[in-house]
Amino acid sequence: MYSDGDMILTIAMAVTLAFIIGYLFTMIPMSKTMPLKQAAKMTVIGDTASIAAMETIENSLAFAIPGFMHTLPRGIVLLRFRDHFASGIRKQHIMPAAGHSR
Repeated sequence: MYSDGDMILTIAMAVTLAFIIGYLFTMIPMSKTMPLKQAAKMTVIGDTASIAAMETIENSLAFAIPGFMHTLPRGIVLLRFRDHFASGIRKQHIMPAAGHSR
């Protein structure tokens, strides 16, 4: 199946992408309301602990539970998460937070 080197490489790439995408999702909207340097600083301060905690838990489970990344129930949970995430994004754009105008 997969060697330990493949798994470590996959996890390293996933963690790197999680940080890059997580930072971009936060920084792009913030950069519209404040200078880029300030948005970048706020993003790193605010998102680093959250992303690190999420990745630590998920990757710990991946090492502890054989086949964790390839099981059907996780796929179902992931689909449900995507549905709820997309729903939240739609609601956010339809009903912006109080005090914020477009």
